[in-house]
Amino acid sequence: PVTFVITNTDPIDHEWIVGDAALHERHRTGTEPVHDTRPTEVSLDAGTTRRTTLTFDEPGTLTFICHLPGHEAYGMTGTLVVTQR
Repeated sequence: PVTFVITNTDPIDHEWIVGDAALHERHRTGTEPVHDTRPTEVSLDAGTTRRTTLTFDEPGTLTFICHLPGHEAYGMTGTLVVTQR
């Protein structure tokens, strides 16, 4: 397991969603405004810090994106690379 500590220092809300291309395509529709039940989908209110713990079953490359309106286009994306031990 890997624990991520995510801090939103902006004065606006963000989200941290980790997954493959299919997961991100579903989120681009904006049908889930709040994420609290899945460790790979975290909502961050302005000025808050959240922790989430993920366990990866196999190596690979995942993407994390903030899918709030306009945020992905603004560049709020990144890559998470999972390697073997």
